[in-house]
Amino acid sequence: MSVLRPVLSACLLSALWTGTVLAQQNPAEPQKQEQVKAEGPCAAIFAEADLSSLLNGAEIAYRADGCTLSNVTIDAGTYQSWSAETVEIRSAPLEKDAEYWPEWGEISIKSVGYWPTSFPGMRYLSKIQQNGFDLKLAYQWDESSKTFRVNEARFSGKYIGEVLSSATVELSELPRFDILGAQTSSLETMKIREISTKLDDQGFFANYVMATVVAMIGHNDDPEPEVEKYRAMALAFVAGLSAKMIDAESKQALSRLISDLPHPKAEADINLKFDPAFSPQSSVDTPLAMLGALQKTLTMTTRYAPVSEAGN
Repeated sequence: MSVLRPVLSACLLSALWTGTVLAQQNPAEPQKQEQVKAEGPCAAIFAEADLSSLLNGAEIAYRADGCTLSNVTIDAGTYQSWSAETVEIRSAPLEKDAEYWPEWGEISIKSVGYWPTSFPGMRYLSKIQQNGFDLKLAYQWDESSKTFRVNEARFSGKYIGEVLSSATVELSELPRFDILGAQTSSLETMKIREISTKLDDQGFFANYVMATVVAMIGHNDDPEPEVEKYRAMALAFVAGLSAKMIDAESKQALSRLISDLPHPKAEADINLKFDPAFSPQSSVDTPLAMLGALQKTLTMTTRYAPVSEAGN
């Protein structure tokens, strides 16, 4: 059972990804993992030897409700590595051999760094440039209503600004720890009720999103014509949305945001509500089928007012 990978993957996506204040680290100096008694949910998370080896000697302080990891380094291959100043984990009680996520959990990762080679010099440059980012995720699951709530999924940093999201979905059961490799998954029965995102862009699109877009287009081609084609398609898509799905003011705001990307001129709020709850698995055959299903269930509101317009 692989525990660490899906937990960290949840933080890095999406986001999925805190609504409450994280417990403060024990003021005492953290001890090496092998020098302290393992207890609480982290004892289950890092129980397997192969997972412990991924920590590369990171300092860990266990608590009854979680743990604090310091000076974390994870090798993601020969030519790339990730680091974090601290990783705070809190969660509901967790048995050693648990198959499912705890009923609630909070993860906060501070000063995430990345360098493309394993050379110490690259890690040093990454450290002094101080361009790391922070990640936070907090979720809870209500068994009686089968509701999984992402209270906060936050991605922030000096050259990012802040992306803050939340979501409410219906799940038949909690996700399994081996969700990436399981033959069946609770996500297959997932139904989305609501997704909200607030964007305070200070470089998020230019420094992160566009790098992914360019990589998809291909580094040997001029990406600008393709990017503009995608922009035109997105604007046409928004123009075709029905009044039942989105009101005129929100439609104009969303069109202005798309036109200004990758350099938004103001904060943006986007809220999606599905009534009844929407099942992505039931509408994945074609984009037109997806759009037809969304027209029946989705309502969208958008707020985006560049400074020049807000002042008028």
